Amino acid sequence: MKQKEAEKKRIEEEEKLEEERKKKLEEEARKIKKAAEKAKHDQLEAQKKEQLAKSDAEVKEAKEAAEKAAKELEDAEAARKKVQEAKEEVERKILNSKAAIAKSEAAEAAAQSRIKAAEQRMEKLKKEQEAATARMEKEKQLQEERVKKQQEALAARAKKNQERLAELAKKQEERQKAEQEASIKAHKQALLARKMEAERQAADHRKRLEARRVQFSSEFAHVWVNGPTGITMAQMTVSDSSTATNIVNNLFYENVVADTRTFKTGLTKSFMKSGAEVILDGEHNIVMITSDDRKQDLLKTIKKVTNDDKFDLVFIPVSTGNKDYIEWVSDQTITRNAALANIEKDSDLEDEQPETPKSDKKETVEA
Repeated sequence: MKQKEAEKKRIEEEEKLEEERKKKLEEEARKIKKAAEKAKHDQLEAQKKEQLAKSDAEVKEAKEAAEKAAKELEDAEAARKKVQEAKEEVERKILNSKAAIAKSEAAEAAAQSRIKAAEQRMEKLKKEQEAATARMEKEKQLQEERVKKQQEALAARAKKNQERLAELAKKQEERQKAEQEASIKAHKQALLARKMEAERQAADHRKRLEARRVQFSSEFAHVWVNGPTGITMAQMTVSDSSTATNIVNNLFYENVVADTRTFKTGLTKSFMKSGAEVILDGEHNIVMITSDDRKQDLLKTIKKVTNDDKFDLVFIPVSTGNKDYIEWVSDQTITRNAALANIEKDSDLEDEQPETPKSDKKETVEA
């Protein structure tokens, strides 16, 4: 803006100088015009004098005066033209200066107009921004109020739901407690009923067993054992027939068992090992009869033969049985030393007494 004002001031000063120069040129032009008019007048006078001259001297003088006047007129005309050209140049400069001033003023006016329009736009934008800010503030306030109302409604609903849940939980707890009490009562009643039924069945069973025992005792008192038998049934499984045969042979060799039975019936054995289920097929089942005194010897012999202390042998006590069979088991399971001593004793008796026929056959009855 300052630069434009300085330029305008410079142009105005140049215009002022050109105006002064134009005045000087106009003054000079007036002087030249007077000189030209005087020269033209002098030329006309010289021509008249030449025409009126009577002597050669007068003619010559008049002629010289006419030439001088013509020369002055020519010089004046040349000066006039020069001044006219200078004047035209000054006027052109003045016009250019005025055009430059007008252009500058127009540019300044346009700039002022643009500035004013920009200021108006800025003012409009400012008002729009203020209005938008006011709207945003209002919307923000409304939104905050809506959010607050929603939060209050949600809090009220949550409180109501909690109260409802607490009430339902209380009712459910009361119902579960009642159901549990009813279930416990029903369970106790069922247990009592089962106990009473079991006692009734046990009493009935004991009654029938006693009746059978009395009847059996009256019929087989001479051959059936009442009370401890002194013998035990043992049962175990092995993986193959050769192991079963080896175990049985060693048991008989040591007189540990009186009777054995080996079954191969496609048994399947299942057990847990290291958290995984193990299933073994194709095992042999050995059932053995021994006396109670030889149970530990049976365990030692099987451990020695299998070289394993985790064999799956179990003992099954025999509560009663044929008296002759039980006596035979006791005889068959005496230790080897006792058996050898008996053999020697029998040999001595045979040497002393006459030989009588004996039957080695013994009737065995399964327990």
